[in-house]
Amino acid sequence: MKPGTFSLDARVVVQHRFRHEPLSGPLTMGLLTTPPTPEGSHSVELDRPNYSRQPIEFGPPAARVLNCARRSARKVSFGALGDAAADVRHAAIYDDANNVVAYGLVQTYAGYVGPGEIAFEAGTVRLRF
Repeated sequence: MKPGTFSLDARVVVQHRFRHEPLSGPLTMGLLTTPPTPEGSHSVELDRPNYSRQPIEFGPPAARVLNCARRSARKVSFGALGDAAADVRHAAIYDDANNVVAYGLVQTYAGYVGPGEIAFEAGTVRLRF
């Protein structure tokens, strides 16, 4: 993956509690070099200097729709990772217990970012149940 602006269509993992409970708690987003299993285990996260998971917030669900998709409320930026992100193909959303909530394939999205920046604009990360 080259620096730029991306989108993520993440599916909630099979056994995660958010399939049955309201989306709550602090959530973070991480970049993966190897995706997890459908159950959310065995993923490999990017391990480079200056990289860390970033906080992510989601907007409210649609009125009267059970388990509807939720979109990111704010921009999420991993800063200038440059070529260090070359192996990233997936991203994951983590809960406060460090469990994978959802994951998906990272896709290129039109937008402007600073030199070497990896970012997801508001609304471009979708969490599907």
